[in-house]
Amino acid sequence: MSVTPEISIFRELWSQTLGKVGLVLAVIIVAISIAAAITMPPDFVYNWSQNYERAWIEYPKLVPPEWISRFGVPIAKHMIVHIPGENYNLTRAKYTVIVRYETYYTLDKPVFPDPREGRGLLVILRNLNNITYKGEVVTKPLEVYIERPDGGKLWLTSEMIKFAGQDMIVIQPQQVLILRASEFVNKYCIYIAQKIYHINISICRNNSETIKSRYVEAVFGIPIIDNKTGVMSFKPLVGKYRIWIQMKFSRLSDRDMYVLDRIIGYGIAKDVEFVVIGSAYGLLGTDLNRRDLAQGIFYGFPVALLIGFFAAVAATFIGMFIGVMSGYYGGKLDEVVQRIIDIVINVPLLPILVLVGVAIQTIIQAPFWRLMVIIGFLIAFSWGGVAIITRSMALSIKAEPYIEAAVAAGASHRRIVFKHVIPQVIPYVFAVLVFSVPAAILTEAGLSVLGIYHGMPTWGLILAEARRAMPISLEAWWWILPPGIMISLTSFTFVALGIALETVVEPRLRRT
Repeated sequence: MSVTPEISIFRELWSQTLGKVGLVLAVIIVAISIAAAITMPPDFVYNWSQNYERAWIEYPKLVPPEWISRFGVPIAKHMIVHIPGENYNLTRAKYTVIVRYETYYTLDKPVFPDPREGRGLLVILRNLNNITYKGEVVTKPLEVYIERPDGGKLWLTSEMIKFAGQDMIVIQPQQVLILRASEFVNKYCIYIAQKIYHINISICRNNSETIKSRYVEAVFGIPIIDNKTGVMSFKPLVGKYRIWIQMKFSRLSDRDMYVLDRIIGYGIAKDVEFVVIGSAYGLLGTDLNRRDLAQGIFYGFPVALLIGFFAAVAATFIGMFIGVMSGYYGGKLDEVVQRIIDIVINVPLLPILVLVGVAIQTIIQAPFWRLMVIIGFLIAFSWGGVAIITRSMALSIKAEPYIEAAVAAGASHRRIVFKHVIPQVIPYVFAVLVFSVPAAILTEAGLSVLGIYHGMPTWGLILAEARRAMPISLEAWWWILPPGIMISLTSFTFVALGIALETVVEPRLRRT
Protein backbone atom coordinates (compact mmCIF):
# COMPACT_ATOMS: atom_id res chain seq x y z
CA MET A 1 0.00 0.00 0.00
CA SER A 2 1.49 3.31 -1.03
CA VAL A 3 1.76 6.23 1.37
CA THR A 4 0.79 9.68 0.13
CA PRO A 5 3.27 12.54 0.64
CA GLU A 6 0.89 14.24 3.09
CA ILE A 7 0.72 11.17 5.34
CA SER A 8 4.48 10.74 5.12
CA ILE A 9 5.04 14.36 6.18
CA PHE A 10 2.61 13.97 9.10
CA ARG A 11 4.32 10.77 10.27
CA GLU A 12 7.71 12.44 10.11
CA LEU A 13 6.43 15.39 12.16
CA TRP A 14 4.81 13.13 14.74
CA SER A 15 8.01 11.15 15.16
CA GLN A 16 9.77 14.20 16.65
CA THR A 17 9.17 15.91 19.98
CA LEU A 18 9.02 19.41 18.49
CA GLY A 19 6.72 18.13 15.77
CA LYS A 20 4.29 16.68 18.31
CA VAL A 21 4.28 19.88 20.36
CA GLY A 22 3.79 22.01 17.25
CA LEU A 23 0.95 19.85 15.90
CA VAL A 24 -0.92 19.78 19.23
CA LEU A 25 -0.59 23.55 19.67
CA ALA A 26 -1.62 24.15 16.07
CA VAL A 27 -4.77 22.05 16.50
CA ILE A 28 -5.65 23.94 19.69
CA ILE A 29 -5.09 27.34 18.05
CA VAL A 30 -7.17 26.41 15.02
CA ALA A 31 -9.98 25.02 17.20
CA ILE A 32 -10.09 28.17 19.33
CA SER A 33 -10.02 30.32 16.20
CA ILE A 34 -12.99 28.48 14.70
CA ALA A 35 -14.93 28.77 17.96
CA ALA A 36 -14.14 32.50 18.22
CA ALA A 37 -15.12 33.14 14.60
CA ILE A 38 -18.45 31.34 15.08
CA THR A 39 -19.34 32.98 18.40
CA MET A 40 -18.05 36.50 17.72
CA PRO A 41 -20.92 38.99 18.19
CA PRO A 42 -21.69 40.92 15.00
CA ASP A 43 -21.00 44.26 16.68
CA PHE A 44 -17.86 43.22 18.55
CA VAL A 45 -15.37 44.63 16.05
CA TYR A 46 -17.12 48.01 16.08
CA ASN A 47 -17.42 48.08 19.86
CA TRP A 48 -13.75 47.21 20.29
CA SER A 49 -12.21 49.37 17.59
CA GLN A 50 -14.38 52.43 18.23
CA ASN A 51 -14.16 52.04 22.03
CA TYR A 52 -17.95 52.26 22.12
CA GLU A 53 -18.52 53.39 25.70
CA ARG A 54 -22.04 51.99 26.03
CA ALA A 55 -20.74 48.50 25.24
CA TRP A 56 -18.27 48.56 28.14
CA ILE A 57 -20.10 50.72 30.68
CA GLU A 58 -20.76 47.75 32.96
CA TYR A 59 -17.06 46.97 33.37
CA PRO A 60 -14.49 48.38 35.82
CA LYS A 61 -11.56 50.45 34.62
CA LEU A 62 -8.04 48.96 34.50
CA VAL A 63 -8.50 46.21 37.07
CA PRO A 64 -6.69 42.85 37.36
CA PRO A 65 -8.28 39.42 36.81
CA GLU A 66 -10.39 37.90 39.56
CA TRP A 67 -8.16 34.85 40.01
CA ILE A 68 -5.52 36.95 41.80
CA SER A 69 -7.69 36.44 44.88
CA ARG A 70 -6.41 32.84 44.96
CA PHE A 71 -2.98 34.24 45.76
CA GLY A 72 -4.21 36.15 48.79
CA VAL A 73 -4.94 39.47 47.08
CA PRO A 74 -8.21 40.90 48.48
CA ILE A 75 -10.73 42.00 45.86
CA ALA A 76 -14.27 43.34 45.74
CA LYS A 77 -16.24 41.09 43.41
CA HIS A 78 -17.73 42.57 40.27
CA MET A 79 -21.44 41.85 40.09
CA ILE A 80 -23.91 42.24 37.22
CA VAL A 81 -27.44 41.17 38.12
CA HIS A 82 -29.94 40.85 35.25
CA ILE A 83 -33.51 41.17 36.45
CA PRO A 84 -36.24 40.55 33.85
CA GLY A 85 -38.50 43.58 33.61
CA GLU A 86 -41.57 41.61 34.66
CA ASN A 87 -39.94 40.30 37.87
CA TYR A 88 -40.96 43.15 40.16
CA ASN A 89 -42.87 43.71 43.38
CA LEU A 90 -45.82 46.05 43.03
CA THR A 91 -47.19 48.24 45.81
CA ARG A 92 -50.44 50.11 45.29
CA ALA A 93 -52.02 52.91 47.23
CA LYS A 94 -54.54 55.58 46.32
CA TYR A 95 -53.13 57.33 43.24
CA THR A 96 -49.67 55.89 43.96
CA VAL A 97 -47.84 52.95 42.37
CA ILE A 98 -44.39 51.69 43.40
CA VAL A 99 -42.48 49.25 41.17
CA ARG A 100 -39.63 47.60 43.07
CA TYR A 101 -36.81 45.21 42.12
CA GLU A 102 -34.70 43.41 44.72
CA THR A 103 -31.20 41.87 44.75
CA TYR A 104 -28.22 41.22 47.02
CA TYR A 105 -24.48 41.89 47.01
CA THR A 106 -21.85 40.32 49.26
CA LEU A 107 -18.60 42.11 50.01
CA ASP A 108 -16.28 39.23 50.96
CA LYS A 109 -13.03 41.13 51.47
CA PRO A 110 -12.22 44.52 53.06
CA VAL A 111 -11.85 46.29 49.70
CA PHE A 112 -14.06 49.06 48.32
CA PRO A 113 -15.76 48.43 44.97
CA ASP A 114 -14.28 50.37 42.06
CA PRO A 115 -11.38 51.97 43.98
CA ARG A 116 -9.97 53.55 40.80
CA GLU A 117 -12.99 55.50 39.49
CA GLY A 118 -15.44 55.53 42.36
CA ARG A 119 -18.46 54.89 40.13
CA GLY A 120 -19.35 51.99 42.37
CA LEU A 121 -22.99 51.41 41.49
CA LEU A 122 -24.93 51.51 38.23
CA VAL A 123 -28.56 50.83 37.39
CA ILE A 124 -29.21 50.08 33.71
CA LEU A 125 -32.69 50.03 32.25
CA ARG A 126 -33.03 48.51 28.79
CA ASN A 127 -35.89 49.13 26.36
CA LEU A 128 -38.20 51.21 28.50
CA ASN A 129 -41.88 51.26 27.63
CA ASN A 130 -43.42 54.60 26.78
CA ILE A 131 -45.20 56.33 29.64
CA THR A 132 -46.92 59.52 28.54
CA TYR A 133 -49.56 61.78 30.02
CA LYS A 134 -51.38 64.30 27.85
CA GLY A 135 -48.75 63.79 25.15
CA GLU A 136 -45.81 64.54 27.44
CA VAL A 137 -43.17 62.03 28.55
CA VAL A 138 -43.40 61.08 32.21
CA THR A 139 -40.19 61.62 34.19
CA LYS A 140 -39.57 60.05 37.57
CA PRO A 141 -36.52 59.61 39.80
CA LEU A 142 -35.15 56.11 40.24
CA GLU A 143 -34.37 55.35 43.88
CA VAL A 144 -32.01 52.76 45.34
CA TYR A 145 -32.34 51.62 48.94
CA ILE A 146 -29.55 49.63 50.60
CA GLU A 147 -29.69 47.73 53.88
CA ARG A 148 -26.17 47.21 55.18
CA PRO A 149 -24.79 44.27 57.18
CA ASP A 150 -24.61 46.47 60.32
CA GLY A 151 -28.29 47.42 60.06
CA GLY A 152 -27.74 50.82 58.51
CA LYS A 153 -30.18 51.90 55.79
CA LEU A 154 -29.21 54.18 52.94
CA TRP A 155 -31.14 55.91 50.18
CA LEU A 156 -29.28 56.60 46.93
CA THR A 157 -30.78 59.35 44.84
CA SER A 158 -30.34 59.66 41.11
CA GLU A 159 -31.23 61.75 38.11
CA MET A 160 -34.70 61.74 36.57
CA ILE A 161 -35.67 58.96 34.17
CA LYS A 162 -37.52 59.82 30.96
CA PHE A 163 -39.87 57.00 30.02
CA ALA A 164 -39.73 57.59 26.29
CA GLY A 165 -38.88 54.15 24.94
CA GLN A 166 -35.11 54.62 25.00
CA ASP A 167 -32.92 51.67 24.10
CA MET A 168 -30.87 51.99 27.28
CA ILE A 169 -30.68 54.35 30.25
CA VAL A 170 -27.75 54.23 32.67
CA ILE A 171 -28.30 55.66 36.13
CA GLN A 172 -25.39 56.32 38.45
CA PRO A 173 -26.38 57.46 41.94
CA GLN A 174 -24.73 60.78 42.81
CA GLN A 175 -25.29 61.03 46.53
CA VAL A 176 -26.19 59.01 49.62
CA LEU A 177 -28.86 60.01 52.10
CA ILE A 178 -28.54 58.36 55.50
CA LEU A 179 -32.08 57.67 56.63
CA ARG A 180 -33.49 59.22 59.77
CA ALA A 181 -34.30 57.82 63.21
CA SER A 182 -31.82 55.03 63.72
CA GLU A 183 -28.79 54.35 65.86
CA PHE A 184 -26.78 54.19 62.64
CA VAL A 185 -27.67 57.79 61.83
CA ASN A 186 -27.00 59.10 65.32
CA LYS A 187 -23.58 57.52 65.23
CA TYR A 188 -22.61 58.50 61.71
CA CYS A 189 -23.88 62.01 61.06
CA ILE A 190 -21.38 63.31 58.47
CA TYR A 191 -21.00 65.94 55.80
CA ILE A 192 -18.57 66.81 53.03
CA ALA A 193 -15.81 69.26 53.87
CA GLN A 194 -14.19 71.64 51.37
CA LYS A 195 -11.57 69.11 50.31
CA ILE A 196 -12.97 66.21 48.36
CA TYR A 197 -10.67 63.69 50.03
CA HIS A 198 -11.68 64.54 53.59
CA ILE A 199 -15.07 63.94 55.19
CA ASN A 200 -15.44 65.55 58.60
CA ILE A 201 -17.77 64.68 61.44
CA SER A 202 -20.60 67.03 62.30
CA ILE A 203 -23.06 67.37 65.16
CA CYS A 204 -26.29 65.74 64.02
CA ARG A 205 -28.95 68.46 64.19
CA ASN A 206 -31.31 67.04 61.61
CA ASN A 207 -32.71 63.59 61.09
CA SER A 208 -30.53 62.94 58.08
CA GLU A 209 -27.37 64.11 56.33
CA THR A 210 -26.36 63.90 52.67
CA ILE A 211 -23.05 62.76 51.19
CA LYS A 212 -22.55 64.26 47.75
CA SER A 213 -19.13 62.75 47.06
CA ARG A 214 -17.31 59.50 47.73
CA TYR A 215 -20.70 57.88 48.14
CA VAL A 216 -19.23 54.42 47.39
CA GLU A 217 -17.14 54.57 50.58
CA ALA A 218 -20.14 55.82 52.53
CA VAL A 219 -22.29 52.94 51.26
CA PHE A 220 -19.74 50.15 51.74
CA GLY A 221 -17.71 51.59 54.61
CA ILE A 222 -17.66 52.41 58.31
CA PRO A 223 -16.56 55.93 59.26
CA ILE A 224 -13.35 56.12 61.27
CA ILE A 225 -12.55 59.46 62.96
CA ASP A 226 -9.05 60.71 63.71
CA ASN A 227 -9.31 62.09 67.24
CA LYS A 228 -6.52 64.61 66.67
CA THR A 229 -7.57 66.09 63.35
CA GLY A 230 -11.25 65.21 63.36
CA VAL A 231 -10.87 63.91 59.79
CA MET A 232 -13.09 61.00 58.91
CA SER A 233 -12.04 58.11 56.68
CA PHE A 234 -13.83 54.87 55.84
CA LYS A 235 -13.10 51.23 56.52
CA PRO A 236 -14.76 48.64 54.22
CA LEU A 237 -17.71 46.87 55.81
CA VAL A 238 -17.69 43.17 54.93
CA GLY A 239 -21.00 41.36 54.70
CA LYS A 240 -24.25 40.96 52.76
CA TYR A 241 -26.06 44.02 51.39
CA ARG A 242 -29.73 43.97 50.52
CA ILE A 243 -30.64 46.27 47.65
CA TRP A 244 -33.96 47.60 46.36
CA ILE A 245 -34.36 49.48 43.09
CA GLN A 246 -37.68 51.25 42.80
CA MET A 247 -39.67 53.72 40.72
CA LYS A 248 -42.47 55.61 42.43
CA PHE A 249 -45.39 57.09 40.52
CA SER A 250 -47.50 59.36 42.71
CA ARG A 251 -50.38 61.80 42.37
CA LEU A 252 -51.83 59.83 39.50
CA SER A 253 -55.28 60.42 38.07
CA ASP A 254 -57.69 57.58 37.41
CA ARG A 255 -56.74 57.61 33.73
CA ASP A 256 -53.04 57.63 34.67
CA MET A 257 -53.60 54.60 36.86
CA TYR A 258 -55.34 52.81 33.99
CA VAL A 259 -52.54 53.57 31.50
CA LEU A 260 -49.83 52.69 34.01
CA ASP A 261 -51.53 49.39 34.85
CA ARG A 262 -51.37 48.34 31.20
CA ILE A 263 -47.69 49.33 30.88
CA ILE A 264 -46.69 47.64 34.13
CA GLY A 265 -48.36 44.49 32.86
CA TYR A 266 -45.72 44.34 30.12
CA GLY A 267 -42.94 45.50 32.42
CA ILE A 268 -41.53 49.00 32.91
CA ALA A 269 -38.36 47.85 31.17
CA LYS A 270 -37.43 44.72 29.27
CA ASP A 271 -34.38 44.22 31.45
CA VAL A 272 -33.11 45.87 34.63
CA GLU A 273 -29.45 45.51 35.54
CA PHE A 274 -27.85 46.35 38.83
CA VAL A 275 -24.08 46.59 38.64
CA VAL A 276 -21.55 46.80 41.45
CA ILE A 277 -18.24 47.82 39.90
CA GLY A 278 -15.64 45.50 41.43
CA SER A 279 -11.91 45.91 41.97
CA ALA A 280 -11.16 42.90 39.72
CA TYR A 281 -12.85 41.38 36.71
CA GLY A 282 -12.98 38.20 34.69
CA LEU A 283 -10.21 35.99 33.44
CA LEU A 284 -7.77 38.64 32.21
CA GLY A 285 -8.96 41.93 33.73
CA THR A 286 -9.76 45.12 31.83
CA ASP A 287 -7.87 47.92 30.12
CA LEU A 288 -8.00 51.69 30.50
CA ASN A 289 -11.16 51.81 28.35
CA ARG A 290 -12.94 49.21 30.54
CA ARG A 291 -12.80 46.61 27.74
CA ASP A 292 -12.68 42.95 28.75
CA LEU A 293 -9.20 41.80 27.74
CA ALA A 294 -10.25 38.13 27.75
CA GLN A 295 -12.66 38.94 24.92
CA GLY A 296 -9.93 40.78 23.03
CA ILE A 297 -7.53 37.85 23.36
CA PHE A 298 -10.18 35.24 22.48
CA TYR A 299 -11.54 37.02 19.42
CA GLY A 300 -7.99 37.89 18.37
CA PHE A 301 -7.32 34.22 17.51
CA PRO A 302 -9.16 34.11 14.15
CA VAL A 303 -7.72 37.49 13.17
CA ALA A 304 -4.18 36.30 13.94
CA LEU A 305 -4.66 33.16 11.86
CA LEU A 306 -6.30 35.16 9.09
CA ILE A 307 -3.24 37.40 8.94
CA GLY A 308 -0.73 34.59 9.34
CA PHE A 309 -2.20 31.84 7.18
CA PHE A 310 -3.68 33.98 4.43
CA ALA A 311 -0.57 36.12 3.99
CA ALA A 312 1.87 33.21 4.35
CA VAL A 313 -0.03 30.71 2.17
CA ALA A 314 -0.68 33.22 -0.59
CA ALA A 315 2.89 34.59 -0.66
CA THR A 316 4.48 31.13 -0.45
CA PHE A 317 2.44 29.51 -3.20
CA ILE A 318 2.66 32.55 -5.47
CA GLY A 319 6.43 32.45 -5.04
CA MET A 320 6.50 28.70 -5.68
CA PHE A 321 4.55 28.85 -8.96
CA ILE A 322 6.45 31.87 -10.26
CA GLY A 323 9.80 30.33 -9.31
CA VAL A 324 8.99 26.94 -10.83
CA MET A 325 7.72 28.46 -14.07
CA SER A 326 10.71 30.78 -14.29
CA GLY A 327 13.21 27.99 -13.72
CA TYR A 328 11.55 25.40 -15.92
CA TYR A 329 10.72 27.51 -18.96
CA GLY A 330 13.72 29.87 -18.75
CA GLY A 331 14.37 32.32 -21.60
CA LYS A 332 12.71 35.73 -21.61
CA LEU A 333 10.17 34.66 -19.00
CA ASP A 334 12.99 33.84 -16.61
CA GLU A 335 14.73 37.15 -17.30
CA VAL A 336 11.59 39.22 -16.70
CA VAL A 337 10.70 37.31 -13.53
CA GLN A 338 14.20 37.71 -12.09
CA ARG A 339 14.19 41.47 -12.62
CA ILE A 340 10.77 41.71 -10.91
CA ILE A 341 12.09 39.64 -8.01
CA ASP A 342 15.12 41.93 -7.70
CA ILE A 343 12.77 44.88 -7.30
CA VAL A 344 10.43 43.10 -4.85
CA ILE A 345 13.10 41.83 -2.47
CA ASN A 346 15.03 45.09 -2.42
CA VAL A 347 12.12 47.42 -1.73
CA PRO A 348 11.90 48.10 2.06
CA LEU A 349 8.56 46.68 3.21
CA LEU A 350 8.10 48.42 6.55
CA PRO A 351 8.15 52.04 5.28
CA ILE A 352 5.68 51.10 2.53
CA LEU A 353 3.34 49.44 5.05
CA VAL A 354 3.51 52.51 7.28
CA LEU A 355 2.58 54.79 4.36
CA VAL A 356 -0.19 52.44 3.27
CA GLY A 357 -1.49 52.19 6.83
CA VAL A 358 -1.68 55.96 7.20
CA ALA A 359 -3.48 56.24 3.86
CA ILE A 360 -6.10 53.57 4.52
CA GLN A 361 -6.97 55.06 7.90
CA THR A 362 -8.42 58.06 6.08
CA ILE A 363 -9.63 56.39 2.86
CA ILE A 364 -11.14 53.08 4.07
CA GLN A 365 -13.54 53.00 7.01
CA ALA A 366 -14.30 49.27 7.31
CA PRO A 367 -11.75 47.54 9.62
CA PHE A 368 -11.90 44.26 7.66
CA TRP A 369 -10.98 45.88 4.35
CA ARG A 370 -8.21 47.87 6.00
CA LEU A 371 -6.77 44.59 7.22
CA MET A 372 -7.12 42.99 3.79
CA VAL A 373 -5.22 45.86 2.17
CA ILE A 374 -2.37 45.41 4.66
CA ILE A 375 -2.36 41.64 4.02
CA GLY A 376 -2.33 42.32 0.28
CA PHE A 377 0.84 44.39 0.58
CA LEU A 378 2.41 41.75 2.81
CA ILE A 379 1.76 39.18 0.07
CA ALA A 380 2.97 41.46 -2.72
CA PHE A 381 6.39 41.96 -1.12
CA SER A 382 6.93 38.54 0.47
CA TRP A 383 6.96 36.02 -2.39
CA GLY A 384 10.33 36.93 -3.89
CA GLY A 385 12.54 34.84 -1.60
CA VAL A 386 10.48 31.69 -2.18
CA ALA A 387 10.56 32.28 -5.93
CA ILE A 388 14.38 32.49 -5.98
CA ILE A 389 14.82 29.17 -4.15
CA THR A 390 12.14 27.29 -6.07
CA ARG A 391 13.63 28.58 -9.36
CA SER A 392 16.99 27.04 -8.49
CA MET A 393 15.28 23.80 -7.47
CA ALA A 394 13.34 23.73 -10.76
CA LEU A 395 16.55 24.25 -12.74
CA SER A 396 18.13 21.31 -10.94
CA ILE A 397 15.11 19.04 -11.40
CA LYS A 398 14.79 20.03 -15.07
CA ALA A 399 18.28 18.63 -15.73
CA GLU A 400 17.43 15.17 -14.30
CA PRO A 401 17.41 12.22 -16.79
CA TYR A 402 13.81 11.24 -15.99
CA ILE A 403 12.64 14.70 -17.10
CA GLU A 404 14.42 14.22 -20.43
CA ALA A 405 12.82 10.78 -20.68
CA ALA A 406 9.38 12.25 -20.02
CA VAL A 407 9.92 14.87 -22.75
CA ALA A 408 11.09 12.16 -25.18
CA ALA A 409 8.00 10.11 -24.34
CA GLY A 410 5.81 13.04 -25.42
CA ALA A 411 4.74 14.37 -22.00
CA SER A 412 3.55 17.95 -22.08
CA HIS A 413 5.38 20.66 -20.18
CA ARG A 414 2.30 21.21 -18.01
CA ARG A 415 2.25 17.54 -17.02
CA ILE A 416 5.96 17.56 -16.24
CA VAL A 417 5.66 20.68 -14.08
CA PHE A 418 2.71 19.43 -12.04
CA LYS A 419 3.67 15.75 -11.98
CA HIS A 420 7.44 15.82 -11.50
CA VAL A 421 8.68 19.31 -10.50
CA ILE A 422 6.14 20.74 -8.05
CA PRO A 423 5.81 17.54 -5.93
CA GLN A 424 9.55 17.71 -5.22
CA VAL A 425 9.33 21.40 -4.32
CA ILE A 426 6.32 21.01 -2.00
CA PRO A 427 8.24 19.82 1.12
CA TYR A 428 10.46 22.90 0.99
CA VAL A 429 7.43 25.11 0.41
CA PHE A 430 5.71 23.73 3.52
CA ALA A 431 8.83 24.39 5.59
CA VAL A 432 8.94 27.99 4.38
CA LEU A 433 5.20 28.36 4.91
CA VAL A 434 5.22 27.54 8.61
CA PHE A 435 8.06 30.02 9.19
CA SER A 436 6.16 32.71 7.27
CA VAL A 437 3.04 32.55 9.47
CA PRO A 438 4.65 34.00 12.63
CA ALA A 439 6.50 36.53 10.49
CA ALA A 440 3.18 37.90 9.19
CA ILE A 441 1.67 38.00 12.69
CA LEU A 442 4.72 39.82 14.08
CA THR A 443 4.65 42.30 11.19
CA GLU A 444 1.02 43.21 11.97
CA ALA A 445 1.86 43.56 15.66
CA GLY A 446 4.77 45.82 14.79
CA LEU A 447 2.54 48.01 12.64
CA SER A 448 0.05 48.32 15.50
CA VAL A 449 2.80 49.37 17.88
CA LEU A 450 3.89 51.99 15.33
CA GLY A 451 0.36 53.40 15.35
CA ILE A 452 -1.06 51.83 12.17
CA TYR A 453 -4.54 50.68 13.21
CA HIS A 454 -6.75 48.64 10.92
CA GLY A 455 -9.45 48.37 13.59
CA MET A 456 -9.74 44.60 13.93
CA PRO A 457 -9.16 43.22 17.45
CA THR A 458 -5.64 41.78 17.43
CA TRP A 459 -3.03 40.98 20.03
CA GLY A 460 -0.72 43.53 18.46
CA LEU A 461 -3.42 46.21 18.80
CA ILE A 462 -3.85 45.41 22.51
CA LEU A 463 -0.09 45.77 23.04
CA ALA A 464 -0.03 49.00 21.05
CA GLU A 465 -2.79 50.51 23.17
CA ALA A 466 -0.96 49.48 26.34
CA ARG A 467 2.14 51.22 25.00
CA ARG A 468 0.17 54.39 24.29
CA ALA A 469 -1.16 54.35 27.86
CA MET A 470 2.29 54.36 29.43
CA PRO A 471 3.27 54.92 32.22
CA ILE A 472 -0.17 53.92 33.59
CA SER A 473 -0.07 50.59 31.78
CA LEU A 474 3.25 49.63 33.37
CA GLU A 475 1.40 48.68 36.55
CA ALA A 476 -1.17 46.68 34.57
CA TRP A 477 0.77 43.49 33.85
CA TRP A 478 -2.48 41.76 32.78
CA TRP A 479 -2.73 44.24 29.89
CA ILE A 480 0.75 43.50 28.55
CA LEU A 481 1.62 39.87 29.31
CA PRO A 482 -1.36 37.93 27.79
CA PRO A 483 -1.15 39.38 24.24
CA GLY A 484 2.65 39.10 24.32
CA ILE A 485 2.42 35.48 25.44
CA MET A 486 -0.13 34.67 22.74
CA ILE A 487 2.05 36.17 19.99
CA SER A 488 5.08 34.28 21.33
CA LEU A 489 3.17 31.00 21.71
CA THR A 490 1.72 31.19 18.20
CA SER A 491 5.13 31.99 16.77
CA PHE A 492 6.69 29.09 18.70
CA THR A 493 4.01 26.72 17.35
CA PHE A 494 4.90 27.35 13.73
CA VAL A 495 8.63 27.60 14.37
CA ALA A 496 8.48 24.15 16.03
CA LEU A 497 6.66 22.78 13.00
CA GLY A 498 9.21 24.41 10.70
CA ILE A 499 12.17 22.90 12.55
CA ALA A 500 10.51 19.48 12.50
CA LEU A 501 9.90 19.82 8.76
CA GLU A 502 13.63 20.22 8.13
CA THR A 503 13.97 16.44 8.13
CA VAL A 504 11.35 16.27 5.36
CA VAL A 505 13.23 18.78 3.24
CA GLU A 506 16.61 17.23 3.99
CA PRO A 507 16.30 13.45 4.64
CA ARG A 508 19.95 13.26 5.71
CA LEU A 509 18.94 14.98 8.99
CA ARG A 510 16.70 12.09 9.95
CA ARG A 511 17.70 9.87 12.80
CA THR A 512 18.59 6.34 11.81
